[in-house]
Amino acid sequence: MISSAQPIKLIVIGGYLGSGKTSLLNHILTHSRGKRITVLVNDFGQINIDAALIARRTQEVIALANGCICCTIGGELATALIRLGTATARPEYLIIESSGVSNPGKIAQIGLLDKTYELDSIVVTVDAERIDQHLQDPYVGDMVAQQIRAAHLLLINKIDLIDSATKQKRIGLLKTVSGRQRLIETVNGAIAPELFFSPDFAPGARPEPFSRLADKPLSRVASFSVTTGDFPDKAQLERNLKSLPNEVLRAKGIVYFAADPRAFSVQVVGHRVAIKPVAVGADMARVSVLVFIGLQETMDQSGIESLIRHCD
Repeated sequence: MISSAQPIKLIVIGGYLGSGKTSLLNHILTHSRGKRITVLVNDFGQINIDAALIARRTQEVIALANGCICCTIGGELATALIRLGTATARPEYLIIESSGVSNPGKIAQIGLLDKTYELDSIVVTVDAERIDQHLQDPYVGDMVAQQIRAAHLLLINKIDLIDSATKQKRIGLLKTVSGRQRLIETVNGAIAPELFFSPDFAPGARPEPFSRLADKPLSRVASFSVTTGDFPDKAQLERNLKSLPNEVLRAKGIVYFAADPRAFSVQVVGHRVAIKPVAVGADMARVSVLVFIGLQETMDQSGIESLIRHCD
């Protein structure tokens, strides 16, 4: 059971109507691999969860056999957050699927009014085939741009519906609008769970290569880890993590700093870097470990290792 001092990790899924939010959510629920998740959504009617996964279903709640729970938000998001935060059996993750005409950044701000929650990431989907039309629309263009700019992780969904030349144009457009260089291409919202979640892990643990975990759209994603001793300076490590090359899509780990007895979790999503104290077992070795996730063909492992070890 999660202790009362440990916050629930909040993930907000955003994106314009028809961009693939529900496909992404379905994929994540199916591949949650034992994580305790509660999902708040606006309408169950659009969530076609495999009947074999459903353990119990009522008007307001879908309980899945894998331990996940889906609840309807309606117009009572704040009430739902309070109720969940005070529940005896709290989840590890809360995923909020925002409506297609809302700003996921504002949804995240509402969630963070309660210290029960800690923002993990804002994941926004865009329709690769129609995103240019959406951004140029005089009625919804500004709203779609706001959704994109709020994202820590931007998924270019339905990438299979456009040709290579169009894809390059769409990627250039989204980089300009978002101000970010790290985008992930998906089909039917299929993303490796290790890119969606940022779980804590034991130092020294190396995750299975994503080439064996990911669905076809992410077959080029791989990972490697860097193990080292104490880092001398937190600010220097943060600067170096912010300067990671664009090929690095995600980074996470547990690190230690000289003259500080505490362990720190590291989460890198897009250009956001969070380094915070974290509780670890008393018998856990004092070893700093960082895992980097990126594009297999272009990720410069030796260059990244040099950049990180330059901090110690």
